[in-house]
Amino acid sequence: MSAAIDIYNDNNGTVYIAGEVRRQIFWICEALGKDRRQIRYNQDLKCHVLVLSSDADKKVFKKFLSQNKWQKKRGKRHN
Repeated sequence: MSAAIDIYNDNNGTVYIAGEVRRQIFWICEALGKDRRQIRYNQDLKCHVLVLSSDADKKVFKKFLSQNKWQKKRGKRHN
């Protein structure tokens, strides 16, 4: 996994936002109104993961992505 954030989903429609370290996911928690304590270490992926399983969370995340905030933030991180 790279230093950037990765997004995965499973067959059930659950979205996993993954980062090598927890602090990489903090700004997404803030943007989505989630508590940072919801970030967990995933043994299978071997990284920290924020899980979005409810339809409401996925809808907010989709809106967040469509507003292009994701691309702007990722661009800032790589500069």
